[in-house]
Amino acid sequence: MQTTFLLEVGIAVAAALLVSLLFYRLGLPMIVGQLVAGMLVGPFGLGLIRDTTAIDFLATLGIILLLFVVGLELDPRKFGKVGSRVLILSTVEFLTAFAVSILSALFAGWDLGTALFLGSVLGLSSTAIVAKLILDRFPGHDENFTSLMMVMVVEDVIAVFLLFLTPELAGIAKFRR
Repeated sequence: MQTTFLLEVGIAVAAALLVSLLFYRLGLPMIVGQLVAGMLVGPFGLGLIRDTTAIDFLATLGIILLLFVVGLELDPRKFGKVGSRVLILSTVEFLTAFAVSILSALFAGWDLGTALFLGSVLGLSSTAIVAKLILDRFPGHDENFTSLMMVMVVEDVIAVFLLFLTPELAGIAKFRR
């Protein structure tokens, strides 16, 4: 069991490294290469990694550490300077994506509960992915970086709130079917 775990971690690390380096050489974001590597070696690709339980744990740990590093880069004193702008931008960005997602789902013939659930999910951006892309592309941190990261933090707060509503949204979707 431990040998399989170590082998799968080795495969994951090697694939992520090789494919992300290839993407880097092609001028593409390395994080996209890492996603492609996961699809290639995972259970729906070549099947080199079949049980993703251990990898899922390591991935969660990696996201936690990445968000911790982002937190180290943010100066809370700067939030006062960009606070109102961040709240407005976060709200407008979320509501726009939320509304477009709901309208698209309803237009496609989905029920209201499913459309609300989809809008909630698609209204949020992945802080980890956006942070990694920004840290890779723009190593210097200015007020724009702080503003964008604060927007992502506000979206994470919205996400936590929506996690409490998810069972309700799922219940609405089941009731409508």
